Amino acid sequence: DAFEYDVEVAYQLGENYAGGRTPGDISALIAGLYAGALLDKESQFRVGAGLEYYTGDNRSTANVNEAAELLFITLHKFYGAMDFFPTTITPTTGQRRSPAVTNLGLINPYLRVEASLLKDWKFSLFAHYFMAQQPFENASVSTRDIGTEIDLDAIYTVSRNVSLRSGISAFLPGEALKQSNGAVGLGTDPAYWAYTMLMLNF
Repeated sequence: DAFEYDVEVAYQLGENYAGGRTPGDISALIAGLYAGALLDKESQFRVGAGLEYYTGDNRSTANVNEAAELLFITLHKFYGAMDFFPTTITPTTGQRRSPAVTNLGLINPYLRVEASLLKDWKFSLFAHYFMAQQPFENASVSTRDIGTEIDLDAIYTVSRNVSLRSGISAFLPGEALKQSNGAVGLGTDPAYWAYTMLMLNF
């Protein structure tokens, strides 16, 4: 009874004529797997591990586009709380642009721990390790290592319809970002993020 799981798979196919690309076939895969256990019902203490996966464009197949188009309005499902991908690198111009790893797909194994340790409080901890599904390559390196992210969240239930949610996160860049995005800061420095939000449910 304590076992929990979630499986989600989508395959995309068709023909691609958009964005000035050479016309060709689409062959892309999205998958999400999670398995965990509810170890204590009273405290809602659960632990689990998952893997989010979507394919990137393989450069060796010029007439096939393997880059998956995500179907989710919220990107947290694949990218963690900080949403660094695909377009949250901010260069010195102040404009947003995609990092070089965006079109390479993503492999995101993660760990999850949640519990209600105090009355009216719920805590969650996620640890992500982001890898490119297709390797990032330049003159000096071939790597899949994008980086590591840690997300810690706390939810305080004020009433049946009102809750307060806060979170802090940290992102440690991997070799792919160090090689491709050093000029805009994310490839050279850890990034930190915090938020607080009031949620009203009707």
